[in-house]
Amino acid sequence: MSRIKLFAVTALAVGAVGVGGLAAAPSAAALPSLAHCNLLELKGNNAHMWGDIYYGWGYYGMASEYYAMSKAYYEGADACLASLMP
Repeated sequence: MSRIKLFAVTALAVGAVGVGGLAAAPSAAALPSLAHCNLLELKGNNAHMWGDIYYGWGYYGMASEYYAMSKAYYEGADACLASLMP
């Protein structure tokens, strides 16, 4: 009987620690860095530049794809910067 009680107490303790770990706030290491946000913006600028190049060459479909890609990068950079704000 004591083995069953010991198992039950151990299971409850492990469960409590697990639930507490899930409820804890994320650590600062889990947040993106400012360099990551800047990299997303740089990729957006690069994709927009390629969109301009393809548009100038008359490849409008390809330009549209690169403009959409740049929009996604810009939105990601905005969300990244917003997550860094207190």
